[in-house]
Amino acid sequence: MSDLRRTILITTQLKGFAEEPVVATMLGIRLAEVSMMYEVLTGEGFAVQRPAGIKLTKTGIAAAKSAWAAERDIADKEALAALHADFKRLDKIYKPILSDWRMVKTDQGPARNDHHDSVYDEALIDETFAACTPLAPLLRALTALVPRCRTYRNRLDSALNALEQGDTRFMSDTDVDSVHIIWSELAADLSGLQEA
Repeated sequence: MSDLRRTILITTQLKGFAEEPVVATMLGIRLAEVSMMYEVLTGEGFAVQRPAGIKLTKTGIAAAKSAWAAERDIADKEALAALHADFKRLDKIYKPILSDWRMVKTDQGPARNDHHDSVYDEALIDETFAACTPLAPLLRALTALVPRCRTYRNRLDSALNALEQGDTRFMSDTDVDSVHIIWSELAADLSGLQEA
């Protein structure tokens, strides 16, 4: 299996529904390469085009799992397991921040955050930066084991930079490559690399 094929299969599985331009930008490769690979995968029955994007078929999902297994077979399994454990510790710090970003505590109980309290939001953005700081060395170590994962660092840096510039969509919105999207895909990717 080629590196590009393996990467596209895994990326599509992580996305659920993938859009070619998004995948090309995310992976830092030409749109034509992505389009060509999806044409091959759909032609072979591994993927199907839906209104929300390209989705893997059952055969494609099995192929994505095989792609993860191929990466796992050539990586240091103990090192991968240690990184996964480290990530799960960071995840316990990050998830409450995300929850607080979405919901606020009121006298009447939890309520959706309307983001009118800039002090509250800025404190959570600061906490997000703090939670992401130890993720940088983890991603360097992961990239050394699984080179395909190098894109996470660039994506995270871009999202954090956008947040720093005041674009709060990059906290958790799904229509941009937000910290939440990147974090969630990394969590699923690490789990995929652990499955036997």
